[in-house]
Amino acid sequence: MKKFEHRAWVIDPQLGLHQHAIFWVPVIFFVFLALILSLPLWCWCAPLSLDYEQIMKDATYPIFVASLAIPVGVMVGRFHGSAQRKLSNELSNSGMNFNRFYEHRKHFYDFITENYKPSDQIVRMVYVAYKANLYRILFPKNTPERNYFEMDCAEFKSKISVIRNKIQDSITRFQVKHSNSESVTFEEALSFIDDILKHFGLAAAKDFQEELSNSDQNSVFGLLLLCIKGSLKEAFQFAETDLLSKLGWHFHLSLEECFTGYKSDKEALELNEKLLRAISIY
Repeated sequence: MKKFEHRAWVIDPQLGLHQHAIFWVPVIFFVFLALILSLPLWCWCAPLSLDYEQIMKDATYPIFVASLAIPVGVMVGRFHGSAQRKLSNELSNSGMNFNRFYEHRKHFYDFITENYKPSDQIVRMVYVAYKANLYRILFPKNTPERNYFEMDCAEFKSKISVIRNKIQDSITRFQVKHSNSESVTFEEALSFIDDILKHFGLAAAKDFQEELSNSDQNSVFGLLLLCIKGSLKEAFQFAETDLLSKLGWHFHLSLEECFTGYKSDKEALELNEKLLRAISIY
């Protein structure tokens, strides 16, 4: 840790006032100047000590010059005190923001644990396995440094856009990996599906295969889209907000774009068929 601030134009609120060059420079300057001005008083040419009145008159101006260090020092002290109060307020606010962030997130986690009970059978095919990921989608601006508890429409769409790019990368890697194979294993298919759901804080339920077999869906990605939409709608209930109505069709469009952008429709169909065969619903 720095023990002295040598720069004569800088005030460090983490250091004491006496540890600043900006405090000592004016003191040394004015005192040294006063000593020079009072040179006749303490050298051999000084008046006789018996002439006390003359000595006091001659010392008046040097004393005045030396005293100028006092208001300058007080001014520097005020600036230093102001910087320390600012730092103290920032630390206090940072501590409060830190506590509010984790209290709010814990409240969200408790809400998901106690109240996340979707009635839709398709939505029940997944469950919230990564609460932190889901929390970051709903409250992307809320951080330990800065609290923002509102669900922001623009930030939501921006967050989904980032997830979309990650999903497209996952799909591309999966297609490349299995481009020369006729089929994929059940474990590979489920791992791929979980990899996509993880971006939304979700995971496939234990009876995912059975429920998928009983559904009338012929598209794995279509089914995942329904699960994700339903799960996010359930999570939106945590906050008393009309974000869902504000998002409108943007909510559906943003999520649907996560599963578009294949190189060709043929490759998309081939990938879907491989996944369906792996999960054995054919």
